[in-house]
Amino acid sequence: MLHKRKEFHSEIDELISQASHFIAESRMKDAYECLDRALALDFDHPDVLAGLKYINFWQGRIQSAINQVELIDQAEALLHHWKDFTRFISGFPSSEALVESFRKLIFTRVHDLFSGIGSGEADPDIQLWLGIASKGIGNYEQALEHLQQAVQAGSPRGRLLSELADIYALIGEEQKARVMFREAFFQDPQDIDIEAFEAELFVRLCDQVRDTGLDSPEILEWIPVYGTLWGVLSIKRELRALEYGKLRQKIFSLEQEIRDDNRRPLLMPRLINHYFWLIDHLVMNREDQRKIDEILLKIRSLSPEVYKRYTN
Repeated sequence: MLHKRKEFHSEIDELISQASHFIAESRMKDAYECLDRALALDFDHPDVLAGLKYINFWQGRIQSAINQVELIDQAEALLHHWKDFTRFISGFPSSEALVESFRKLIFTRVHDLFSGIGSGEADPDIQLWLGIASKGIGNYEQALEHLQQAVQAGSPRGRLLSELADIYALIGEEQKARVMFREAFFQDPQDIDIEAFEAELFVRLCDQVRDTGLDSPEILEWIPVYGTLWGVLSIKRELRALEYGKLRQKIFSLEQEIRDDNRRPLLMPRLINHYFWLIDHLVMNREDQRKIDEILLKIRSLSPEVYKRYTN
């Protein structure tokens, strides 16, 4: 009896492996038949049940995406469905092998679609999406190349820098990753997709900030604040003269805008983060301590809790 049970498990594992192969090749009917045969051997096998749910989820969604006229619309639809899929599978035990097969299928197709769009090499947005697709496939070196080309081709935006930070972390260049992550949230927090992070360092930080009870859009503004308070974003860089001037102008603007009570929940953490950058600049340039104390008092007036954590 024990020997027969082992045979069943071996056969089920082989059927799941075959299904994974078929999914990666977009052969959904063949994958479904493999899992259906496995289900007949074990009606309660978690990976088999999960795989059938995955196929049912994607049934129609892939076709509806590729029915879009424009290539970029097809790619964006697939990426939208992928995000829905990751939320969907979080509700029950998942099969890593089958999830990875769908990941390979979707992101390979997205990469092919963006590769087919003309003038891609000179377009920073297309290079960004090629980088995101390459990361999804697991080709981190190619992803890094695309993202670096995007930085060179245009003015870096928050999403681009955050993806670059994620790739640096995934290839083990943690110092560069922390610097780039901090830079991304300073550039434009609202442009960043925190659900796209794969590096454990950033996933864990975002989860911990979410555990404080924050939700979108405020959570995006608080991530760099908590990242500083918790020591994740401890690597600083000195501002150039032009950047310092822009920082002072932005702080002045935020100090005026925050008087609007409706916007205060969003602008308060953003202003605090700007104050952190200003303090770092003053410390690096060995400015008078009174200037630093003045900024610290402003932080305390905005949030006594942040002030206490930052100064302790």
